[in-house]
Amino acid sequence: ADLITWMCCSLCSCSGALQRLKMANAMASYDQLAHQVEVLRKENSHLRRELEDNSNHLSKLETETFGMKEVLKQLQSKLEQEAGTLASSGRSDVLHQLKELHMDLTNYYELKHQPHNLRLLTAGLGG
Repeated sequence: ADLITWMCCSLCSCSGALQRLKMANAMASYDQLAHQVEVLRKENSHLRRELEDNSNHLSKLETETFGMKEVLKQLQSKLEQEAGTLASSGRSDVLHQLKELHMDLTNYYELKHQPHNLRLLTAGLGG
């Protein structure tokens, strides 16, 4: 009878230890998951701030681009007026220079506002 009692107590003790081990593992898993969730929340907050910063930067660039387009339109209009005046007065040499200037301005604008073109240009120049 003592042996049976001892075996029952041993089994109960092992069962209790097993339950405690399972509980400890569950708590460790929960703590790991809670830590991972916190890390992901921080990363999400960081990415949201970065997205907002990028959005603000993009808006600023769009505003600047619009302003430059307006300036270029005004310059083009003035150049066309001047070209008409020069053509009627027979000054084709100055008219040719104005056309070259117009092309330079157009090319500059396209390079400045299309970065892939600038990379191609600098690569072509050996830069």
